[in-house]
Amino acid sequence: MKGYRLEYQKEYQKKYRQKNLLKILFREREHYNEIRNACISHYSNKSMICLKCKCNDIRVLAINHIDNSGAQLRKTLKASSIYAWLVKNNFPEGFQVLCHNCNWLKERVKNLNSGDFLLEEDLNEL
Repeated sequence: MKGYRLEYQKEYQKKYRQKNLLKILFREREHYNEIRNACISHYSNKSMICLKCKCNDIRVLAINHIDNSGAQLRKTLKASSIYAWLVKNNFPEGFQVLCHNCNWLKERVKNLNSGDFLLEEDLNEL
């Protein structure tokens, strides 16, 4: 009897998901955004701005690994996103909030100058 119940439940869930796909996807996106915003708020000390350029457009803010260990962490992650992992691990230290431009610039400069984070005006002084 238990096996029948399990099969019935799986079939019901499959039909429900097909019937309510847009509602489910909307709810999942909403949940993702709540977790993302909580992480950005925490790591920006509730200011919701880029640490370097002070950009406050939430759409372009992202979590950045201070020690550039993001690739290593992504290889070990079992969570679907870095944001879920941060919440699950109680917001560990070693992360900061940067906009995508500053994040890209940090990576570019690291590749050029052995890891030092320099802004454009710093590069002009070299």
